[in-house]
Parts: sequence; C-alpha cells; structure tokens
Amino acid sequence: MAFLYSFSALDSLSIPCCIERGTEDFCESLKELNKLRRKESELTISEYICQMKQINLTTKSKRIMQGLFRQIAHLNQQLNQLLLEQRQLIYKQGQLIRKQGLFIRHQGHLIQNQSHWYHKQNRLVANQLAKTLKVIGKELDEIMEVFHSINERLDQVFRHLAQLCQQQNQLVQQYHQLSQTRSFNYWYDYF
Repeated sequence: MAFLYSFSALDSLSIPCCIERGTEDFCESLKELNKLRRKESELTISEYICQMKQINLTTKSKRIMQGLFRQIAHLNQQLNQLLLEQRQLIYKQGQLIRKQGLFIRHQGHLIQNQSHWYHKQNRLVANQLAKTLKVIGKELDEIMEVFHSINERLDQVFRHLAQLCQQQNQLVQQYHQLSQTRSFNYWYDYF
C-alpha cells in the first residue's frame, strides 16, 4: 500500500517533467525513479503510519480549515446582513430625525406666530387700557369737581347754619335779658 501510494505520488510529480526534457533525461529519471521506489518500498510500517497520520492530519486540518472558512463566510454574511440592517436603521433614524426637525421647526413657527399674536393682543389691551384709564380719569375728574362743588355748598350751608346759631344765641340772650327785666318790673309793679 505504501509502495502504491509513493509510486502514484512520484508518478504525478516526476514523469511529466521527464517527458518535457527529452528522451535522455527520461532514461535517467527512470533510473532515479526506480531508486526512489526501492527506498520507498523499504519504509517501515511505523513510518508508513506516521505518513498516513500526517496525511490524515492534513486532510483533517483541511476539513477544519474548510469548516472554519465556511463559518467565517457564514459569519461574514451575517455581519453583512447586520451592517445592512444597521444601515437601514440609520437611514430610518435619519428620516425620523428629519421629521422631528420639521416638526420642531413647525412648532417654532407656531410659537413665533403665537408670540406675535400675544404681542398684538398685549398692545391692543394696553391701548384699550390707556383709553379706558383716560375715560375713567375724566369721569373721576368730573366726580371730583362735583364733590368739590358739594363741599363748597356744604361749607356755605354750615356757615349759614353757624350764623343762624349765632343769631339764635343772640336771641336767646336777648330773651333772657328781657325776661329778667320783665320779671323785675313785674315784681316792682306788684309791690
């Protein structure tokens, strides 16, 4: 079995090379081939087992490497799929951020319009308030004039009442004086 294996390996390696070089080289290479065959036939069983183990190891390592390459290819495919999904998610996030930006911009316009409206409303209220306060001020001035005239009239009335009170007091004093003189005259006439 070892002889067949080594012969087939040598066959595939050296014979095509010899044919290319010519017939002289071919004869020499046949001699060398025979020498090699003899050496290979002299291989011990342990050497043959070692060679077979190496072959098995190389085939196993090839299989392992092929399996690893398949796993790497599969992982690479999964990675590409994840990257594609991530790219799609980033694109969707970009669209959402763009929509949020448009929404925030729209809200900003609404707030700006609302602030303009409040500003106009405040100006209208301020103008209306100023007009109303002016009207109220005029009415209060008129009311104060009326109160002032009422106060003046009341002062006149109180002065007149004071004069009347003085006159009444004078009359009362005169009455007392007269009553005393009459009573004196009455008593005087009586006695």
